[in-house]
Amino acid sequence: IFSNDIQRTKVSIADMTARPMLLKIEGEVQGATQEKLDYLVTSPPLYTAFAQHLEEMTTKGNSLLSLNVLLPIGGEEPVQVNGWLTMKENTLSIPPLGQMLSGISGRLEFFQAGLRAKNIQAELFGQTTQINITTDETRLNPKVRIRAQGMFDAPDLAARYLPPIKELLAGKGNWNISFDIPLSGEDADTTNVAVLQARTNLKGVEARLPPPFDKTAEEAGSLELRVDFPPKQLPILRVNYEGFVDGVFALGDMSPDTALSDNAIVENSFRGEVRLNGGVAEMPTAPGLRLAGWMDTVSLDDWRNLQLTTTHDSSTSLFNSADIAVRKLELYGQQLQNVRFKLASVKEGLQADIDSEELKGRILLPHKMQDNPIRAELDYCYLTEMSEGSSAMDPRGLPELDFHIADFRYKNRKFGSIRLETARVADGVRIEQLVLKPRSTTITARGGWYVRGKQQYSNVQMHVESRNIGHTLKALGYVGGINKGKGSVDLELKWPGSFADVDASEIQGRMSLSLKEGYLLDVDPGAGRMFGMLSIQTLPRRLLLDFSDVFRKGFGFDRIRGSFTIEGGDAYTNNLYMEGPAARVEIAGRTGLADQDYDQLVTVTPHVADSLPLLGVLAATPQVGAAILAFQKLFQPQIDDATKNQYTITGSWNEPVIKKFKSPEVATDSADEDEP
Repeated sequence: IFSNDIQRTKVSIADMTARPMLLKIEGEVQGATQEKLDYLVTSPPLYTAFAQHLEEMTTKGNSLLSLNVLLPIGGEEPVQVNGWLTMKENTLSIPPLGQMLSGISGRLEFFQAGLRAKNIQAELFGQTTQINITTDETRLNPKVRIRAQGMFDAPDLAARYLPPIKELLAGKGNWNISFDIPLSGEDADTTNVAVLQARTNLKGVEARLPPPFDKTAEEAGSLELRVDFPPKQLPILRVNYEGFVDGVFALGDMSPDTALSDNAIVENSFRGEVRLNGGVAEMPTAPGLRLAGWMDTVSLDDWRNLQLTTTHDSSTSLFNSADIAVRKLELYGQQLQNVRFKLASVKEGLQADIDSEELKGRILLPHKMQDNPIRAELDYCYLTEMSEGSSAMDPRGLPELDFHIADFRYKNRKFGSIRLETARVADGVRIEQLVLKPRSTTITARGGWYVRGKQQYSNVQMHVESRNIGHTLKALGYVGGINKGKGSVDLELKWPGSFADVDASEIQGRMSLSLKEGYLLDVDPGAGRMFGMLSIQTLPRRLLLDFSDVFRKGFGFDRIRGSFTIEGGDAYTNNLYMEGPAARVEIAGRTGLADQDYDQLVTVTPHVADSLPLLGVLAATPQVGAAILAFQKLFQPQIDDATKNQYTITGSWNEPVIKKFKSPEVATDSADEDEP
């Protein structure tokens, strides 16, 4: 029979005159168990009871079948079949769960009403177990009941069905398995299905997952699994974890044949719902996964830091929709309060609408992120923290971005609107366009983040154009420094590492600035650290002491210009100057970006000569005024030299030390004047 050898066969008719006449066949069949299973699901007397539940199962190994068939001849009575099957080291696979049992050894009896077995030895998912089978003939819908008890190995089970978390589980637990097979025949109601159930209290299993899914091995929990096998339909999986996670899934194809009709695609596709603290999950009518419910606290950083990996290609097509509320959500070090997250499947991909106290807007996740950018239109985005350690990320794997944020703030600093466009390149990601518009200012930038060999590199080119520097500084939260003023700053920088992994000691580049028509404010040391490179801001208080008559009306400037070369954690200049009505200030030397300190020489030349014509106006006679004007033109260089003072600036940005500087020549002249 089906390539199996028939042994010791006996055929007999006890009464040739009986009506119906009964033909009795007794025999033994040795060979592959799969061949016998094929016989069972095609044999007319057994097909009615078992075929619809057994035809998808597969076995490996050999067995001995003892078969007794009573075949009525010349009557309407049904064929009667009974016997037993002795197995040794067999395996059993049930789609879509795969191989569930191995090492099956024991005796399975079958009879007209069903099946029975006692203490069949096997390994269930690699763990030793005993299987008992009974047939309930008293129920309206009789069933074969298969029961198993034993242990399960959590990491091994995860490796089979949830590979990304297999390293986060440890230990073994006890579970109870049951498999109920109805015996109502092939024409039975489709709701009368075969049901596989597993229950465990999870004691002995440690889960190193983020809250609320974490648990110690000593803690008890609750996990219930149920798989329904309706005839000629997709298996249905139900999951309940600890009462707050409930899921239902039709275990269909993730990528069904698009040539099928719409109804056929739905019927053959994976679909399901997961509810969080939201009651019993309901099966969606559309393909894909739907999420619903609420959670108190979720840290996506904890999940992100796990660096979960999977062998399957990630695709947004898995998800269909979502409607999730979270009281506190943590992402990249940022906490979002009272978050409402809605997800919908659209033609271009997944459309996510986010509404929270810190973030509001719409994000589009394309179906194929390797070909299309993630797009975002946000009404506002208020950040308080930025996660560090992005050097562990590989820019070559980042998607392209096309972001527009109408109102962006970081630590209460108002950056205004932002437009960001990035492009993927072979060795990383390139910033095609970055535009920020804080109050009265436009900042444009380009740059890139690349991998060369095993090292990461970044660079940026930035241009700042401001109509009112004072307004911009106030919007960015920097108190003092400069009032009013306008102008531009150009910056080119490069460094090893990512955009968020900047070591000031390794920055190289250059900066130039050209400012005009502003007012330099008197600030406390360290109050304007944004302008740490511009030691000019440290001077007002000292200059007011040394030149009270010149600077008593303030520190206005007509222009500030200069350039810096940046290398080895320091910025060097030899041409930075401030020109104003009261004086010209020139600065040369080093500013420490890494150590945040100064080592500079400052030359201050008050415009004393420019005030001489005013004295002429006040003079008693025109002749005196003319004489003063002629004196100014003739001796202005000498006057400037005579009033010029130099200072050294050292110390930290927070506590700069300003000392009056005397050159060796000046010190010698002073000593000569003191001699008798």
